[in-house]
Order: sequence, then C-alpha cells, then structure tokens
Amino acid sequence: PMQQAGVEKSPFVLVFEKVGIPYAADIFNFVILTAILSAANSGLYASGRMLWSLSNERTLPACFARVTKNGVPLTALSVSILGGVLALFSSVVAPDTVFVALSAISGFAVVAVWLSICASHFVFRRRHLQQG
Repeated sequence: PMQQAGVEKSPFVLVFEKVGIPYAADIFNFVILTAILSAANSGLYASGRMLWSLSNERTLPACFARVTKNGVPLTALSVSILGGVLALFSSVVAPDTVFVALSAISGFAVVAVWLSICASHFVFRRRHLQQG
C-alpha cells in the first residue's frame, strides 16, 4: 500500500491492514482525537473551577468568582482557555524551547506535589505515633 512521505504507520494499523480491516488508520485517529478532546475538556473544567474556587476564597480577584445564570464561571473558563491556546501556540511557534520548558515545568510541578504529599504523610505518621 502507498504510504505518505515521512509518515510512519503505527504497528497496530499495519496489523489491521494486513488482517483486512479497512480504514484502520482512520479509526485509530478518531479514537486518539476523542481521547485528546476529552482530556482537554476535563482540563478546562478543572482549571476553570479551580480559578473560581480560589476566587471564592479571596486568593484571586473577585471577577473569577462571577458565574452566568447557568452557573458557569465564564471569566475563569475564558482565562483557562486562553492559557490552553497560548500553550498550544507555543508548541507550534517554539516547539524546541518554550514548549519544552512549559512541559518540564509542568512535570516538575507534578513531582513536587507528590513529594510534598509523601513528606507530609511521613511527618504526620511520625507525630501521630509520638502522641500515642
């Protein structure tokens, strides 16, 4: 079968094509696109609600706490979308510099959070045992 120049097919797609399943690449692309859109949707929901929650606790400006008549924190959601678009834009404009730095910062933040959770649990258990 003809293959586009510079585009390698997944081993799964090749197997499905040999077995005779038509449109295997399209099916895989649909599944992957659906998963990406689902992850983006949940990320936008979580970040919008986090901005809303922080605003309710007076950690962020009050404009993030405003909601529409349907209960949607539109300002917080818009800022989250803007951040996502800027990150996507950086992956297109500067994939070897800005995007790599943003990805590294994000990865480090995850590791730092989990290490702090482990450390606080360790300290808690120690103090709990000391107090009987």
